[in-house]
Amino acid sequence: YHWKVTDAGLPDGEGGLYLDGPDLARIGLLALRDGMWSGRRVLPEGWVAQATARQVEQVNTAGWGYGFQWWRLDRGETIIWAGLGFGGQFLLVFPQHDVVAVANSWNLFGGSQSGVLGPLIAAVVASLESGVACRASRPERIGAASTASGIPNPSVISSAIGRSSWQHLLAR
Repeated sequence: YHWKVTDAGLPDGEGGLYLDGPDLARIGLLALRDGMWSGRRVLPEGWVAQATARQVEQVNTAGWGYGFQWWRLDRGETIIWAGLGFGGQFLLVFPQHDVVAVANSWNLFGGSQSGVLGPLIAAVVASLESGVACRASRPERIGAASTASGIPNPSVISSAIGRSSWQHLLAR
């Protein structure tokens, strides 16, 4: 990871945290586990439920909700918690399905890649609805998406988002 610092030499707490796919997915997994990591409580019990609840409704014309730095991008009955970072860092958590999806779609030298979030959500939701969600046998060891047989399977996501590279899709 990289966390830029202010002119005073302090971490830029309003932004500037750059995470790779596995690190970003770990945040999603921490949220899925209500703040537990490897059997240890890292966040107060119930805080994730508060943080991901719709504290503000209808913040835009798409009907998104907003919690404590978490967006709610629900599609029908599918609940989606989203961490949306500058430059195309997308962390999507599907708590009903125990799934985390991550994409880093920013080209540092060419700006952000547009048109990634919608197709990424559509691909994951379609995968979940069809029952072909990718699975990782040990989510604590975050790695590339795979089928139940353990064979890497990026096609579900990569075909939907085109040039941007998919990173991770995890399930229990």
